[in-house]
Amino acid sequence: KINVDENQEIAQQMRVQSIPAVFAFLGGQPVDGFMGAKTDGEIKSFIDKIIAMAPGGENPKIAELLEQAKLALDAGDVDQAGQIYAAILQADDQSVGALCGLARCQIEKGDAEGAQATLAVVPPEASDDPDFISAKAAVELALNRVDDSEITKLAQAVEANPEDFQARFDLANALSSNGMKQEALDELLYIVKANRAWNDEAARKQVLTLFEAWGPTDENTIEGRKKLSAILFS
Repeated sequence: KINVDENQEIAQQMRVQSIPAVFAFLGGQPVDGFMGAKTDGEIKSFIDKIIAMAPGGENPKIAELLEQAKLALDAGDVDQAGQIYAAILQADDQSVGALCGLARCQIEKGDAEGAQATLAVVPPEASDDPDFISAKAAVELALNRVDDSEITKLAQAVEANPEDFQARFDLANALSSNGMKQEALDELLYIVKANRAWNDEAARKQVLTLFEAWGPTDENTIEGRKKLSAILFS
């Protein structure tokens, strides 16, 4: 995803006249694209066309589309990512990457139950696939979503007694389930720094669970690993 105002040279090279402007690349070269808003059906037809264009079987084509969908999801464009994942599943309904990606889109839209149902379609032989393991962890977190009142209650308990590690741990879990990643990480790292051994290193282990759920490219995972290492090796 590129900001045309900040990348005017690229926009000129691609002859972008209006936004959104979408281009499909195969083998590192642009092969097709469109400008302006499109309906879901038109986007699906566009993706189906690109899938049909690429040589060498489905895997290379789908791999590139999976990457495009991931980039869209990472950029916060959940709708576009979901459309691409859905189109991939039209061509390969057993695509683990697409199923896991679609589940993440559903989580972002607040549909944890739908995400759980999507992952239930993943073939059993893919149970050790890293994408599946990560998506499953993300779904489990989302299914534990709590009311804001519960977060407020836990936050008050922590404020009253900063060394109440159980309350702080519960607060971190509530925050992470509600998508408040940085806040959840901060609470867990507080425990790790103050008393790493507490509850059989529960805080450190939960930090690693969050990293798994968020995925290795999530900025919170990247920064969180640095912070955790700084604490553990200080």
